Amino acid sequence: MKKRVIILTVCISVMLSVFPLQIATVETENSDVEMTSAYETLDVPEVIESEIVKEKGHIKRIREGEEDLRTAKFLNQDGTVSVYKFGENIKYIDKDGNIKDKANILTHKGKYYTNENNDINSYFPEDIHNGVEIRYDNVVIKTTPIISKDTDAKINVSDENIVFAGVFGENTSVVYTPTYSGYKEDIILDAYTGINQFTFLCETGSCELVNCSDIIKIYYEDEEVGTPGNIFVVDQKGLFSDGYYELEEIKNSDATHAYKVTVCVDPDFLLSNDVEYPIIVDPSVTINYNNTSETTKYILDATIYSGTSASYPGLLTFNDVGYRDATYGYGRTVTRFPGLMEDPTFLMVPTDRITSVKYYTYCIGYTKSITVYAYQYNGTSGWTEMTTSFSNVYTNDSTKNTWKTISAVNTTFAFDITNLVKAWKTNTSLSDLGIMLKNVNESSADYKVRFSSTETSTAANKPYLVYEYSQTSTYNIKSYYSNRYISNVSNAATVISNANQFTKKVFNQFGVTLNYSTSNISNRKSKIDDCQNGLRVACNSTCGSDCSDSHHRNYKTYCLDLYNISRSANDIVVGWDFVHSSSVCYESTSGSHTLFKAMGLVPGMDEMHTLNSSVPTSASRGILRNYSSDMKAYYWDGAPIIAIFESCVNMDTGKAQDTAKLVLAHEMAHVMGIYDVYGYSSYTDHIYNSGTWPCIMKAFGDSDLCDEFVEIVEADINNAFCSDCCERISDVISTRYFLGN
Repeated sequence: MKKRVIILTVCISVMLSVFPLQIATVETENSDVEMTSAYETLDVPEVIESEIVKEKGHIKRIREGEEDLRTAKFLNQDGTVSVYKFGENIKYIDKDGNIKDKANILTHKGKYYTNENNDINSYFPEDIHNGVEIRYDNVVIKTTPIISKDTDAKINVSDENIVFAGVFGENTSVVYTPTYSGYKEDIILDAYTGINQFTFLCETGSCELVNCSDIIKIYYEDEEVGTPGNIFVVDQKGLFSDGYYELEEIKNSDATHAYKVTVCVDPDFLLSNDVEYPIIVDPSVTINYNNTSETTKYILDATIYSGTSASYPGLLTFNDVGYRDATYGYGRTVTRFPGLMEDPTFLMVPTDRITSVKYYTYCIGYTKSITVYAYQYNGTSGWTEMTTSFSNVYTNDSTKNTWKTISAVNTTFAFDITNLVKAWKTNTSLSDLGIMLKNVNESSADYKVRFSSTETSTAANKPYLVYEYSQTSTYNIKSYYSNRYISNVSNAATVISNANQFTKKVFNQFGVTLNYSTSNISNRKSKIDDCQNGLRVACNSTCGSDCSDSHHRNYKTYCLDLYNISRSANDIVVGWDFVHSSSVCYESTSGSHTLFKAMGLVPGMDEMHTLNSSVPTSASRGILRNYSSDMKAYYWDGAPIIAIFESCVNMDTGKAQDTAKLVLAHEMAHVMGIYDVYGYSSYTDHIYNSGTWPCIMKAFGDSDLCDEFVEIVEADINNAFCSDCCERISDVISTRYFLGN
């Protein structure tokens, strides 16, 4: 892992435990319900608020389906699944390689208090004069308020934060709180003290702070690794103002870097008759460590202003919606979700199974109650946080997706963007634009609203997305064998029935029921039955450019014939044929047919939709977009069609039954969501072409190991797949739902 730096600068925000009036809430009908015993025992990351858990009815954490460190997945009481997508890591990998939820409970270690359950550790001293340290990788950065040596700051410690009273004189306090990506400092003013500047010594070691116009950037070995956020000042009523930094480098004799960082607040705001104390001075920090750079962020957001093009709009710790001032004009917040469009579960679940998509954003300031609308953004596609600027946007009421009345500060508001996001599944270009929040009043500063952005330091205040989908766990297998199969396999129906039974057991471990019966095993003339060539004769037809439209051994023609068989919802059709795998063909780019070489196959949903225009649009979903070189090897949006051309190369070997079981189970894994991996070391841990056979997804043919492996699996079904394939199937199997025709 490339070394990254976590920098502490002056990070000051709302201290909920100190002022009861500012306890964070979530806008929900059930927010007044007491914490239930079920929630107390539920495996929930601390970043997810209890009100949300109760509102959605979570009953079980689905850890095996959480694809990465920024996703949390839950089963709900009504059988739906909720998937949370966060903008930063909510989990970490400990020194033993275990994945754990991040937690910021403080423990006492020597003369410091620290958050042990995190990969980024903060150390808060018993004595404020000793400074606060942050440690990540090999970097240690220390920040200390510049105050008189005689200052006696009283300490008050809780599990979540540390309060030092009187740091900058009477009626002031500094509160330190660990965060997922560092920590923040809260300067709280209980009354006007005549002071509007607060200075800290920041010892950064090998890191450098650089003043870039109106923003400070942090560099380590010429690499930008973070930036302190803009200074935000807010009173008890939600009235807010902006501050600024002053930066002065101090030369150290040991060649390390040190700086005086001064937080400056507008004195007119502090003296205004309209404000209500306590006032909180709240800058934040953006940290670019392994999950927060723009190329890897799951959520991108920025404020675009009508009056100016901010130098770094995506580095603001807040998002403005409404009129700001004469210089900036009015602001609109744009947000897009690249993490959602790289999520295999979201990409593979059918559109009609998505029941809800909500965007959660935390209000940190407003003046008067006002309505905020969410639109489909129509600016520049694929915009970035560093380059986006004001452009033409939809204002017609017909494009409004949802709205919220903003009438509370320190509250999370949920925008229902279900219809917008559903449209992204069939038109991915819309997802590259994202959404836009727009204030109904863009002419008066009396109605401006300010939300936390992805750059704010407090994880619970950052915007996030939750999508929900309904699922099924029961499928029906309908098997059809051709005349060619009957003539080459004795007891064909029995062989197929036993293969179905084996496959049912294999997938039962994933909570899936595969129903089959002898009444669903029947003879049906197939396209290949029309082929004049025999079993071992290669396909030599010169069908030319119409290969995929009419040729009897073209796999698309064959699969479409199966796809058009009468199917109810969640029926899986299996066609059993008997033709040499090297005689199946597909149309090449030159217009002629090319040998396909497959014992069996599952077509992609996109292929079936392309070839059959009668498929409902609501079911349309295609193969995964290839975001990374190995994505396609991991997941496959397979259609409910299995074509088995050759269940055994040589029937004289006596392997017909065992290979029939393995071929069907292998292809069923494709229907259930994973692509062929065949043991490439970068994709799976199963052994490729070796003396042992630990996975059904391993490539196989007429192998003497078939019967041995089948015996192993039937003795213990947990031996069917290697751990990597198990993980991948678990990731997406709940998305499998197939409409009837």
